[in-house]
Amino acid sequence: MATVLHPPQQRAKPMKPESDPGKNTAAELPGSAISDIAQKPSVNAVEEPSESSKPADGFPIVGIGASAGGLEAIEAFFEAMPVDSGIAFVVVQHLSPDYKSLMVELLSRKTDIPVQRAEDGMQVEANNVYLIPPKKTLTIFHRQLLLEDKKPRESNSLPVDIFLRSLAEDQGEHAVAVILSGTGSDGTRGVRAVKENGGLVLIQDEDS
Repeated sequence: MATVLHPPQQRAKPMKPESDPGKNTAAELPGSAISDIAQKPSVNAVEEPSESSKPADGFPIVGIGASAGGLEAIEAFFEAMPVDSGIAFVVVQHLSPDYKSLMVELLSRKTDIPVQRAEDGMQVEANNVYLIPPKKTLTIFHRQLLLEDKKPRESNSLPVDIFLRSLAEDQGEHAVAVILSGTGSDGTRGVRAVKENGGLVLIQDEDS
């Protein structure tokens, strides 16, 4: 059964997945709790795996799904994130093909973590933030970002689902999915894939 967080009177506490590795914790994340959970994601949101089950590079990758208008929630998340968290972050937004995104510049003003636009073949490194560019779909394989041109008939594709499903397959229990409000149904299948592969899922409560 999924764990649900409602906006409490006291500060929301970071969550740990259940001890049984076959079970997953999905949480509804109040907007006011984004900063709290971001404080120690590598310690509290993801259990330290055994040496035999770690990916070669040994750090978790967080996929963040957000709408084009989700800048405020993204900024709140990264403002509370330590620069040396030991985690890599990939932000997948719904972007209009005709919109010139200034997300790299805007987010860089809120965090000292290096923020960059994803490029095809780019190797994901810890303590970095990668942003999906417009007119592209993004996947990951062996911790390498892969970009493809979005075809005209795929104008209504689900970029969050596409990335999270590849992240689940690539990272298994070391994948983390964070879904911010405003993505609609996009992310539903990706979240399911992350959970089925043993990863952690955090979902923002749209009513918060």
